[in-house]
Amino acid sequence: MTPPDRCAEVALAFVAALPTLYDRIVLDAEAILAGDPAAESLDEVVAAYPGFPHAGAYAGSTSDTPRRSEAEPR
Repeated sequence: MTPPDRCAEVALAFVAALPTLYDRIVLDAEAILAGDPAAESLDEVVAAYPGFPHAGAYAGSTSDTPRRSEAEPR
């Protein structure tokens, strides 16, 4: 597979995975909202909860999207 084809494959797989990632992030926000009596809304959790942006990064990094599996020179 040529590098441009592989790039397109990875990009399309990532875009296809976005709805699932969104659902995982919303599920995390709902769990925080349910467990924190001081939280008043999902918007508040997303905007103000410490570490919440990292939950999205973690969800994306642990998704099932294809990754480069062999070392490639820079």
